[in-house]
Order: sequence, then structure tokens, then C-alpha cells
Amino acid sequence: MWLIDTKTLKLKYVTNPEDERYAIFSHTWGSDEVTFEDMKNPAVAQGKLGYQKILKTCKRAEARGLFYAWVDTCCIDKSSSAELSESINSMFWWYSLSVVCFAWLEDWKPRTDSGIESMGWFQMVHARLDSPGIDCASTSRVP
Repeated sequence: MWLIDTKTLKLKYVTNPEDERYAIFSHTWGSDEVTFEDMKNPAVAQGKLGYQKILKTCKRAEARGLFYAWVDTCCIDKSSSAELSESINSMFWWYSLSVVCFAWLEDWKPRTDSGIESMGWFQMVHARLDSPGIDCASTSRVP
């Protein structure tokens, strides 16, 4: 599993995700997302629209004391069919191991009576399977 270091924004390979505390990012893909290959060249990655989602995810994770984040667009080497297959088969497990899941809901419109101040970003906090729970809170929208 590849994770993004929230301070350096560089990818790090971890062999056992259970040993790491990380945030995970769930979103709809746009037309200009950062790929695994793009992450090798920061200038290329920073020039893509999707980079802002990665940057905001890492800042949110770091604010929670997490050193790592996982974003599907750039943390899976899609040029390797073996890694792609393993990633698809492991994704549910990776989500269950994450400390928090940040969701970017591009097309979601809040109800006016919901009390939610902004749309777009939500954080879904969940504990390990032995103490299930969910807490949703709105945060600021990506520019």
C-alpha cells in the first residue's frame, strides 16, 4: 500500500497498513486528477486541478496528528496489473483500517434545514470494528 506523507507529500510504500495511522480520501474523479506517476514529479502533480484535493486531504490529516493519507487517484500504481488487482481487492480493508475518511461530495447540495453551513467536504470519523460509530461534520469547500 502506498501512502502520502502529509508533511512532504511524497509517496511511501508500507507493507502492513495495520501498523500505520492514516486518513483516507473518498471522492468523485475529475478530469485532471493526479496519478501515481505524477507524484514522482512534484511540478507535474502541482499543475493538476486534483492536486488541491490531495493538499487539503493531507492538511486535514496532519491537523488530526496523522502522518499519512491515502488517495486512490495517486496511491495506486495503475501501470502494474498485479498492484491494481491487489489494490481493488484490498480497498475495503484499507478503508476499515483508516482513522478517518474525508469525503469530497462534488455534486451534493445541502438541504436548507439541515444546519450544514457549507457543502463539499465532510469528514467521516470511524473507530475500529470493535467500537463502531460515525460522526459527520462539514468543513470548508476546496476552491
